[in-house]
Amino acid sequence: MLWKHGPGTVPEVRDCLPGELAYNTVLTVLRNLEAKGVVSHHEEGRRHRFFALIAEDRVQRRLVTRLVDKLFRGSPFSLMAHLVERERLSADHVRALQQLLDERVAKLQSPAATPQGRAKTLAKPRDPIRVARTRKPR
Repeated sequence: MLWKHGPGTVPEVRDCLPGELAYNTVLTVLRNLEAKGVVSHHEEGRRHRFFALIAEDRVQRRLVTRLVDKLFRGSPFSLMAHLVERERLSADHVRALQQLLDERVAKLQSPAATPQGRAKTLAKPRDPIRVARTRKPR
């Protein structure tokens, strides 16, 4: 909300979020983000107006990295496989993902790609067949 709409008070932030969240829940999340240096606030009378300190894409990178590390044992492939297999994706979204993957493969195979870049990307290769066999059914 802070990145899309700019600074906001707790009620303003709460109004932009889906679902019914308590004032104290939103305040707690904002205070936790503030403690982590992601947002800050300035006072407007008795209210606090919160604003982002870090660019949205940087926050997204941090959160996705934590998600991959904690829930997918450090495997971006496992996260992608989960999203493709278990989430509702339209045919257009699948085609868009395929295009992104094709572009990524082309970039990795281009002569301009550095050996260090390739080594980092391929550091933990995952066998998709083995991954599929080891998944527990839900």
